[in-house]
Amino acid sequence: MALKIERIIDLTAYAHNPEPKVVSQLSIIHEASDGELVQYYIDPENETQGDKNTYAIGVYDKDSQAYIYTDYPDVVWGEPDQRICGNRIERLGVKAFPDVGAIAFYKLKHRNITRIVAPVNKKGQKNKAPELAAVVNEDGTITFTITPPDEPRYSCYRIVMQSGIYMQDIITYDPEVVAKPPKVSGEYQCFAIGYGKEGQLLSRDSNILTLQLSGKSNVFEPPYYTKKQMASLDERIKRLEEMLTNE
Repeated sequence: MALKIERIIDLTAYAHNPEPKVVSQLSIIHEASDGELVQYYIDPENETQGDKNTYAIGVYDKDSQAYIYTDYPDVVWGEPDQRICGNRIERLGVKAFPDVGAIAFYKLKHRNITRIVAPVNKKGQKNKAPELAAVVNEDGTITFTITPPDEPRYSCYRIVMQSGIYMQDIITYDPEVVAKPPKVSGEYQCFAIGYGKEGQLLSRDSNILTLQLSGKSNVFEPPYYTKKQMASLDERIKRLEEMLTNE
C-alpha cells in the first residue's frame, strides 16, 4: 500500500509557528510519551540548536479519561526552547525510537567533536538554567552577572566565552564576577552553566550573549604544529645535520 500525503503544511508561512520560521537541518519527532511533537533544528542566525513543541497525537485527558487527538493543521507550536545543547553547532541529527523518543547527535562548530544525547528527554534531565548578563568595561574587562533560578540552588558557575575555535572558561562562586579580557580579539558567544551538590546538580546552558571583545592578539595561533609545518621543520633539521657533518 502506497503512502498517500493528503496535506502539505508550510511551516515558514504557518501563523501558529513562532520565529524562527526558516531553520536548517529540521527534524520533527513524535516523542514517546504524552503525545508531544517537537521540532529540532539549527537556528541559522546564531548557529545554535533550538526546538519548539506542541501536542497532537494521543494526548491523555485525566478529566474525561480519554485520549484527545488534534489535527496537524490546527496545532499551535510553543516558543523556542533549547533542550539538546547551547553551543554553536554545524550538524544536527535526530532520530525517534519506540518507547525511547528522540536520540540526537551533533557536531560542535570549529571543533572536531561529535556528541550523542540519548535520550534527549530523559528523567532527571538537566535543571533550570541561570540567566547571564554582561557589561564590557572601558578597560576591556567584562562584568558578568548571573541570576540563578528560584530552584535549584547552584553553588558555583562556569562561564564559557567562545570565539570560533578559541574558548576561555571562568569558574565563579559569586553571582557577579569581573573577567579579564580574552587573549584573542573577536566576537564571543558567552553562556553560563550552574553546578551544585558535588556534581549532582547540573543546569542547562543559560541564554547566549554575543560580545565584541578586545584581546592582546587579533589572531589565534593554534597550540600545535600542522603536518606541513612539521615537514618543514624536519627538512630544516636534516639540512642543519648535513651542514654539521660536512664541517
